[in-house]
Amino acid sequence: MRLLLALHEKRSLTTDLFARIFGWYMSPFQRYSFALARQQETSADQAAAEICGAPNLADALVRLAMLGRAIGRDVGLTVGMASFEGLAPAARTRELMRSQQDLAVSRRDLNAVLADDLDMDDAHPPLGARLASLGTEPRVPAPATTTAAGLYLGRRLDELCARVDELWRAESPLAKLVANSGTTIRQEIATATEELARLETSAIAQSNIEDLRRRAKLTEWLRGANAALPIYDALAARDDPAGLAGAGRIRLATGDSSGLDLIDRAIALDRSTGALAASEARDFLVAEGRTEDAAKYGEILREEGAEAAATYAVRAQIRSDDEIAAHDLAPDVVAAIAETLSRVKPVARAYLVRKVIPESPGPGPLFLALVYRTSWFIGTDQADANTLTARISEAITHLVPDVTVVVANGWAGTKKVEELAGAIVYRAAPTSWSRSVLPIWGRRAQTLVLVLAVPYVLMYGYLVMNLEPQLNKVAAPIVMAPLVVILVLLYWGRRADDARRRIAALAGVAGLIGMLTGAFITEGEWTFALIPLLALGLFRPPANAPRVRAALIVGVALLSGLGLRLFAHVVLVG
Repeated sequence: MRLLLALHEKRSLTTDLFARIFGWYMSPFQRYSFALARQQETSADQAAAEICGAPNLADALVRLAMLGRAIGRDVGLTVGMASFEGLAPAARTRELMRSQQDLAVSRRDLNAVLADDLDMDDAHPPLGARLASLGTEPRVPAPATTTAAGLYLGRRLDELCARVDELWRAESPLAKLVANSGTTIRQEIATATEELARLETSAIAQSNIEDLRRRAKLTEWLRGANAALPIYDALAARDDPAGLAGAGRIRLATGDSSGLDLIDRAIALDRSTGALAASEARDFLVAEGRTEDAAKYGEILREEGAEAAATYAVRAQIRSDDEIAAHDLAPDVVAAIAETLSRVKPVARAYLVRKVIPESPGPGPLFLALVYRTSWFIGTDQADANTLTARISEAITHLVPDVTVVVANGWAGTKKVEELAGAIVYRAAPTSWSRSVLPIWGRRAQTLVLVLAVPYVLMYGYLVMNLEPQLNKVAAPIVMAPLVVILVLLYWGRRADDARRRIAALAGVAGLIGMLTGAFITEGEWTFALIPLLALGLFRPPANAPRVRAALIVGVALLSGLGLRLFAHVVLVG
């Protein structure tokens, strides 16, 4: 699957063709391979049951599944971002394993893990199917009196668990996320902590609903759901849908069935807000064994999901047949957008339009359509183009929060957008062919010149080595020395892109052309046919140096190469 995604990110005829063939093959292959993997997992379970006994293996499978659910519940209730860097999953898991769960909670967890449907992306069969293959009935395992870790690791267990926690904090996906964007995350935590401290200066009873909503959200994010429950309760007492939904889902997570009534009240007041907690109500009822009652909340989730998807499709996507209108942003905002885009060289033009949504009471969503330079867009992988677009979107949304950035290259509606009066907000300055485009191809041509010069120098090195001994002393300095200097100039001139290196590379190209011309004049050497190709390397003039000086250096290098080659022929041949 990763290979298929990588192929779609490449823009070429061969990769597109291969991606189509591979994509057609991938679907049946995945279905077959995952089914085979599940069969192998069942065979492995049966082999393990022969060693340790089916009841013991079944209890171990159930205990692991229930433990995973308990860990997720515990993290959601007690862990917030304020303590994410100090998490100790190994130590916390041991505590949960040693703690005695309430029998009712354990039964709910068992029902929940047995109700998990088959995930098509999971190579493991559902727990119920694994237990059935072992011929055992699901049951709540008896509390474990010992563990394999305690049995095999003994007194080193505490030390090794601490070491695992250290490695987890250093190398886990969360740790990598922090390493990649740790400054941003820590800044967000610091900002949220500061805002929460300000909100907490007011008593809950004296705070307005908007402040309480924000306070509850920040508290849950920073400290966990349990810490936010009193604030949600205060909102629920005021019949606020967000407070009712928040208090309801947290109470259900703790096993308190009164959360169902709170969620029902939230749905009755504001269906979209209350539906956010419908999944917790459904899962709680499934865990209680009340699958028929759970179906009601499942239907609410499906309806709200379909409505949300339809809303997203309308407000976050623009099609070629959509009706559009000119934007109504202030000139200073448009100027700020243009200034931001001017720093992104691949962007050629940008259009800002507002999508017209029929029967919508408010203004339609804004779309910023980017047109990248054609040469850059075609020669850039899809992943890199997506990354640049995402960075532009992040910068633009700081200026206009409700704008959606889209790429208009190859889009059927680009012409309609371009024809809309007032839509264009940015147009890149015309590109100077001589100063911007030509040097790019000149640099590539100089790479080719360097590649051709290497075997040419080696060929002459071989010829010089096989000259008569009395001629070697003369041939080396007048034939090989200029060629070596040319190689050095070409190589050094390609290492960076400044005026000095451009002039050095031009001198190397001109010198080599002079040497080939001299070889053709004196000996009729066939390499003269390569001169038109080598001359392409001269199309890389220095941007910030006098053109006259560059032309003079090129002329001197050309005449020097020609003169040295003619002199070498006179000396060596006579």
